[in-house]
Amino acid sequence: MRRPLRSAAPAVGFGLPVSLAFAALLSTAPGASAQAERFDRGRMWTLETPPVAWLSEEYGLEADESWLQHTRLGAVRLPGCSGSFVSPDGLILTNHHCVRDAIPGAARDGEDLLADGFRAPERSAERTLPGFVVEQFVWSEDVTARLEEAAGDREGEDREEELAKERERIEEEAVERFDDQFGGEEALEIEFVELWSGARTSLYVWRRLEDVRLVMAPETSIGFFGGDEDNFEYPRWNLDIAFLRVWDGDDPYASNTWFEMSEFGVREGDAVFVVGNPGTTSRWSTLDQFALREDMTDAAVLDFVRKRADAMESFTMAWPEAARTGNVSNDLFSARNSEKSLAGMLAGLGEAGMRERLEARQAAFVKAAAPDSTAAARLDAALTRIADLQDQRRTLEREHRAFLGLTATGFASPTLHRAFIVWQILNLRGQGAPVSFTADLMAALDSVRSVPRDLDEELVATRLEEFVAAFGEDERWLGSILRGRSPEGAAARIMEASLFADSAATSESMALGRIDGNDPALRLVNLYIPTFRNFQSAWLGLERQEEAAAREMLSVALDVLGDDVVPDATGSPRLSDGRVRSYRASDGTSPPWTTRLGGLFERAEELGGAPNSPWELPERWWSRRDALDAEMPLNFVASADIAGGSSGSPVLTGGLELVGVVFDSPAESLPSDYLFDPSVHRTIAVDARAILHTLLVVYDMSSLVAELRGGSIAIRDADRP
Repeated sequence: MRRPLRSAAPAVGFGLPVSLAFAALLSTAPGASAQAERFDRGRMWTLETPPVAWLSEEYGLEADESWLQHTRLGAVRLPGCSGSFVSPDGLILTNHHCVRDAIPGAARDGEDLLADGFRAPERSAERTLPGFVVEQFVWSEDVTARLEEAAGDREGEDREEELAKERERIEEEAVERFDDQFGGEEALEIEFVELWSGARTSLYVWRRLEDVRLVMAPETSIGFFGGDEDNFEYPRWNLDIAFLRVWDGDDPYASNTWFEMSEFGVREGDAVFVVGNPGTTSRWSTLDQFALREDMTDAAVLDFVRKRADAMESFTMAWPEAARTGNVSNDLFSARNSEKSLAGMLAGLGEAGMRERLEARQAAFVKAAAPDSTAAARLDAALTRIADLQDQRRTLEREHRAFLGLTATGFASPTLHRAFIVWQILNLRGQGAPVSFTADLMAALDSVRSVPRDLDEELVATRLEEFVAAFGEDERWLGSILRGRSPEGAAARIMEASLFADSAATSESMALGRIDGNDPALRLVNLYIPTFRNFQSAWLGLERQEEAAAREMLSVALDVLGDDVVPDATGSPRLSDGRVRSYRASDGTSPPWTTRLGGLFERAEELGGAPNSPWELPERWWSRRDALDAEMPLNFVASADIAGGSSGSPVLTGGLELVGVVFDSPAESLPSDYLFDPSVHRTIAVDARAILHTLLVVYDMSSLVAELRGGSIAIRDADRP
């Protein structure tokens, strides 16, 4: 029930940075000055400490408790994304790309809901999304003081044990408080969220909503119009939307708090507010941490992703139908998306203007602490310690590259992934661990998704090539794997003889306890494990020390800067503010703040002629072209602060009327992982007016539109500031 602690520390190590899901190519904002600005570290405000004074100062908005509660309860969290209730009957609006992986689960024989879209003409026709969970944020509390009091002066393992006990007590109290209200303990998600790298800890309580059904999803070709070519670009012409409904038994879930969709939309200069769950940012990282990312860790991840994207693309070109049915096409998009992101992030981090602003920001922090000699000394010690730890990380670059992403879904070989999990299970059982200790690992083993066999073999070969590049063919354990073969030859042998190349055979053999210790994939794991474990121990040890130093640094920040700054994003709920307006693009132009439906057809006519073109529109759209309002706003940009995980977030007016749904950011927003610049960083959203208009004219969903238009409009056009 309880999620792992979330931390704002930079994501490094074996997994992929959360920020991969977010941004793309970069050019530093023109005219960026080397000085620390008020919002360099962003405007992703926590809902525990909302920026009431700022909202009043900037927008004349009085964000009282009722307003804040509405934003909290009206928004929801989806797997890796955000969304919001848009009717009192459990209706949710999010992005098509947020549910793209779940949509096929609602299909019946012969249906392709991604290609053809889905429309439920009535509620009884809505389709269940198996295993899809939506969470509503119902409560938060700062428990820092309570945890610190429980830990007292304890250190090391004693401290961690006492903190764990106190968290258990806090969790039990939360369950006791909410389980009757929400239908039992299983309906709750209890989460401890570490802010400021653990200098503050908050308790978050979520209500789990598990009966989620698909109401409407457009064709992928309009939900992702422009494909990878237009991804992270602006202007855009996308209807990246999907509607879901939460059910409670035989009735729709009673969502007592929701956002009504606007009939009037936005104008340039309007204030807007975004509430969602941005993934991670690195705005409190030090200059030395950024240098390590540029030189080593992010560079290694880029190389890792690029090699696997190349393998997927090669397979897709050779076997397009197998790629489509095997979900390789989606994995390839994710990989190329990640590749673009990392390449652009690395380029941006190397920009002289960016480096100067990061240096100015850190210098301003040091200057702010200087008048307090104790704070200054603490800060200096923390920065020195962090710098030293980066130097120690550099000594592990070879192993970091070799073992990166061993279990990265969509990137790792499923055969080697299964073998790695089985090794862990057998190791625990060999130490006498009870069955319950391996239950989670058994579930993880069953969840490893297969890919076509030829692609799996290519991924095995890629991993072996990385071992050779890191350690050399003369490394004893690696020689035992290769036995004179090339990485490609060794990969073919592993795939030919390994039980773990087949998911069903793996599950059956594990259930019967019939695992051959000489299986070539398991033997590979046995051979690299000693080197891997030594590396893992050293790397995680440095990581723990770095987290402690960052926590100390940010404790100083809280002491000397107070409420003037916000913590890094952590995947937890945040409120962001901004205005609808254009920006200065990297090519020197200022794109329009909005695009129109007519421009969608013009772009399709200009670029969409080739078969399977990313600009190919569904036939349904061409047949309704004359009935559509060509001047209807489709997408718009605003200066709200978002990150990966914000996709699907509602864009709201001060009166909490929904005027759009977030789906992307332009390339120029890439530096927002390091530093937020409201003059250039932008959120791209689908306009609520286009949603209502196309639901009626293109998709014939008058009942859904009537539901969305129900009740009173929160802010009339004449009443807007």
